[in-house]
Amino acid sequence: MHLSRRLLCLSVPAILLGAAAPLQAFQLDPGFKIYSVYELTVSDGIVSHSAATLSAKTAFSGYLGGKEHWSLPASFLAAIDAASPGATLRIDGSAGSQPLPSGAVPGFPVAGALAEFTMPAYLSSWMWTPVNVAPPAAFYRSTSNSDNLGIAFDLSPPTGTQTYWTGSITWYVLSDAVPSGYPIAAGSDTTFTLRNAPAPARDHAWYSVTLTPTTL
Repeated sequence: MHLSRRLLCLSVPAILLGAAAPLQAFQLDPGFKIYSVYELTVSDGIVSHSAATLSAKTAFSGYLGGKEHWSLPASFLAAIDAASPGATLRIDGSAGSQPLPSGAVPGFPVAGALAEFTMPAYLSSWMWTPVNVAPPAAFYRSTSNSDNLGIAFDLSPPTGTQTYWTGSITWYVLSDAVPSGYPIAAGSDTTFTLRNAPAPARDHAWYSVTLTPTTL
């Protein structure tokens, strides 16, 4: 099975919100302090490649509040492109929410990474689109047909004189309600496996959101 540079994640069935305030959906939880760092490791069982994302709650030391700052080496992207069924993607945020650092942020950016880019950390509920059919093969948290999460990369880094990233990251959530919390929470450590997406259970649905990178 061939997997393009896409990572799938998050989904939920639609509900009528009426006059209620819009629900908010979040990607990588910045925590209740200043920021959280998530270590990403893609592995085929033999060789592993690492990357990292810093999710900032408030602005500090050049980082933008309410943004995810992504630091990806070329080797990580190449491993995602070449991934075959059974490959894993670990998103480790077990260090949890962190206070204001006295100096550089430990573990971020990743050594040898390409230019950083940002993604929004906060998503309004209207940004989530129901998926009419099961999403394509991607990295999914489990085989559950009622509570699941996935992520897919379709990114192209800067080349030549280019200074910007192109492409996107797509998140998918499978649930019985519109996404309203953090798919990935600070303090969590989750491993995803490259596999086909399960068909949703009754009264459940997949939702997706696709985001484009902004280069700093």
